[in-house]
Amino acid sequence: MPRPGDILHYTAYRFPNGKTRNKYFVVLHRNPCLVLITTSQDHRFGATPRPGCDRSKGVFYLPAGSHRTFPKPTFIELTRIFELEDMDLIRAKLKSGRITKKPGFDAKLLRDLLECLAGFREDISDEHWDLIFGRRTPAPDDLQALQDKFNRHRC
Repeated sequence: MPRPGDILHYTAYRFPNGKTRNKYFVVLHRNPCLVLITTSQDHRFGATPRPGCDRSKGVFYLPAGSHRTFPKPTFIELTRIFELEDMDLIRAKLKSGRITKKPGFDAKLLRDLLECLAGFREDISDEHWDLIFGRRTPAPDDLQALQDKFNRHRC
């Protein structure tokens, strides 16, 4: 089953808008299967960035050939986390070949990607954040707001 850092090639992935394309995904979490989508369409991101994290463009950039799964320059989009089907469906698609596992990221590249992703906290739901990074510690302002809410509703 997919693990964080694995790369999945999904044949005829169906997007929410109904379009289908062959896509590569980088796995962030196992169950539910949370992934980031990749693209080699550099025209969407302007000038070629430096390798690695580019917060201004919302991507993690892998130059051509820097990872054996990606022969073309590849952008990992950080502002949209996809939740793939349940694990039984993924298992069936792996067995049928509709999804194939490709060589994944080593520990350092996965760590670099996650550090970059952490910079997009406002784009990540609390549920996904907790699954990827562990439970978040409430900020002092969050605790104060909770205390104020509690005190307003006391008789």
